[in-house]
Amino acid sequence: ADVSAAALAVADVNRRRLDLVERVSLVHGDLLDWLAAPADLVVANLPYLPTASIADLQPEVAHFEPHQALDGGPDGTDLIRRLLSSARHLVCQGGTVLLELEPNQLQDVRPLASWGATSVIADLSGQPRFLRIDVP
Repeated sequence: ADVSAAALAVADVNRRRLDLVERVSLVHGDLLDWLAAPADLVVANLPYLPTASIADLQPEVAHFEPHQALDGGPDGTDLIRRLLSSARHLVCQGGTVLLELEPNQLQDVRPLASWGATSVIADLSGQPRFLRIDVP
């Protein structure tokens, strides 16, 4: 799901190019608000950059990506906090949530997922980049 119709249009092109139309659904919606039933898996790459850091991005990022796709609020965790609050009630027992975030946000975000078993996954450069939450 995405709130951006333009992002969904790009995703649809990729879905068709990769012949995944039968396996991948695209939904225009805000976070998990559109879910009609609990999910087994939620994977999210939400905006996680603090608002003040956007001005310091490399031009090829700042001018290519929509501001809405980058700005995560004052500390970068506004949407992450909203998602974790919803996911607590919208992910099945035995389900999983995977989130990408800044390594320095883990300390503040991980306690928000105390309703599940958390683990951290490193990115290709060895930085702690993904938070995995397994729902008991």
